[in-house]
Amino acid sequence: MEIPSQINDLQKGLSDAFANGMNGLAYAAIPGGLVLNFFASMIMQLIWNLLNDLSFLTILSLVSMNVPGVVQIIQSTMLSFIYLDLLKTDKWVIPIIFGSDDDPEDDHGLNSYLEENGFGSMSLIKNLQSTFIYLVGIVIIIIFIGILKLFGLITKLFQRPESYLQKKMFWNGAMRFFIQQFSPMLFSALINLYNMHQNERSGFVLGTVLSPIIVVLLVVGTGLIVKLLHQNQQNYRQPSFIAKYGTIIESLNHTSKVGAYWNVLIIIRWTLSGLIFICLREYPGIQVPLLLLLSVKAQFFIILGKPFDEKSENIMNFINELVVSVYVYVLFSLTDFTQYSITPIREEIGWLLVLIVLSTVFMNLVKLQIMIYLKLKSKWFRYRPKFTTEKGKYHKADNICSIGETQVFQINPQQPQQLHQQQKTSKVSILRVTQQSHEQQIQANGSNPHELISVKAKPQTLYNDNLQIPQAPIKKKIRRLVIQQSKNEASGLWEQYKK
Repeated sequence: MEIPSQINDLQKGLSDAFANGMNGLAYAAIPGGLVLNFFASMIMQLIWNLLNDLSFLTILSLVSMNVPGVVQIIQSTMLSFIYLDLLKTDKWVIPIIFGSDDDPEDDHGLNSYLEENGFGSMSLIKNLQSTFIYLVGIVIIIIFIGILKLFGLITKLFQRPESYLQKKMFWNGAMRFFIQQFSPMLFSALINLYNMHQNERSGFVLGTVLSPIIVVLLVVGTGLIVKLLHQNQQNYRQPSFIAKYGTIIESLNHTSKVGAYWNVLIIIRWTLSGLIFICLREYPGIQVPLLLLLSVKAQFFIILGKPFDEKSENIMNFINELVVSVYVYVLFSLTDFTQYSITPIREEIGWLLVLIVLSTVFMNLVKLQIMIYLKLKSKWFRYRPKFTTEKGKYHKADNICSIGETQVFQINPQQPQQLHQQQKTSKVSILRVTQQSHEQQIQANGSNPHELISVKAKPQTLYNDNLQIPQAPIKKKIRRLVIQQSKNEASGLWEQYKK
């Protein structure tokens, strides 16, 4: 007989405060996430990365071991946040589908550890909770896109909304959902496969039908992602590929095999973890070493493959995997092999696990805030191109002009093809000089307009919507252009003098 963990008043207060804080953060993340996704998709990607980084630590609460203290309560709360279980489906969806909100007597989880972490039923729909609503919404959007496409064959009025929805939702939105919600769908389907008996309630019948279908779709979907990545190895940086499938490789190191297939490796790890948690639920002594093996394997992939673009992301993911390994090592002390020798310090071990979890959450939140600040800062300054004169003054390059025979390029949104050809060249030098700055330097030096003018410039990047033209180092080229300009003007004056 399994005895549930006992907690005191202090631990109960800590767990309640943590649960209330996470619930408030989760509900704030829904409207806030929509705004961030509209204005700054890169920030939303950082948040998704945070959830994925914490998921493998929080999922360890599914191990079939009686962990002392409140760590399981904290982890189950975090697990609900990661799975975005915010819609309270047990209050309105369950009564509609099952006809009643009362559970039948024979409906229970596979074990108490799964029940404590949101898998308290044998039904697919009850275990999916909010994920089921998200899944239905994705299916409805896909069907709606198909209808718009059919009407688009008749009139062009429907082509624009169909193209927009297909770009924003059909590929990137569906793939993000597939990756983020892969584990709850897999775990819920595997649990339902253990109870395929027919029940008169419509919800159980629907779950029995959908469970094998979802398992097959998850396997097929993973295979399609692998095929897609393999066929487009040379197109990872192409705008057309990023527009459709950018979610698969976003913020990843494309030049590394491990980086390009990192999300596939995450899916494989989720699959193996699900088999360990559910199929080996009666053997915690086997679960722990297998989970440790998966964590160590992930550390090797991070060290050797460097899957992320940012060095800080590689370091933080490696630290998270080290924390997972430390957590699993501590779980070793709670197995049947050592439980009698450590009985006097079980309470201290529980607090140690709480410290590990909370410190990891704190580190990841600090990292998230720093990354958001740096991203916003870089995005703010990258659209403010400047250059300096000898006096070190900054001037905004708003008025584009030419000096003598020096060609000055001006980005014209009406000529995207010409700009695209300029972008393909190995180095494109663009001299951005204002006439006002030119005149100021002449007056300051007290020199003749035809004399040699020294201009210091900084390498910059010019942007036109989504088009980017990198500027090569131009200090030497500026000097050549100014010298050539002075020679040409001097030659012109000499010809006029001879006449």
